[in-house]
Amino acid sequence: IVEQEHREWTKLMEDFENMFAVIEEMVSEREEREEQEKIEREEEAQRLLDDAATQIQRTLRGWLCRTKLLRQLTERARAQTEYDVDSRIFRQHMVMLALDTQRVLMEDDFAQSANRRNAADEREAQWK
Repeated sequence: IVEQEHREWTKLMEDFENMFAVIEEMVSEREEREEQEKIEREEEAQRLLDDAATQIQRTLRGWLCRTKLLRQLTERARAQTEYDVDSRIFRQHMVMLALDTQRVLMEDDFAQSANRRNAADEREAQWK
């Protein structure tokens, strides 16, 4: 009986060890599977991050190009405005110069007319 109990106990221990080995193998397989899934998720996350970074770079390049274009257009507009202002100032100076010239000519004409009248008055006074 003792031997039989010993054999049964030994068989039970062997069965328990076999079950434990099966459980360890299942746990190991599950851990490996979870590790593989974790690696796959990390790779997918990295791919998504790379895609997002690429999209952001494209967007930033687009904004940079638009910003450069806007800056160029602004500079052109500013230059055109400065040219327009300079042209307007030049035209104003030309008008003022023309008015001054006209004034000087009118003053000169008036002075010549006055001189002619004075000369005529003097000749008339001499004739008398």
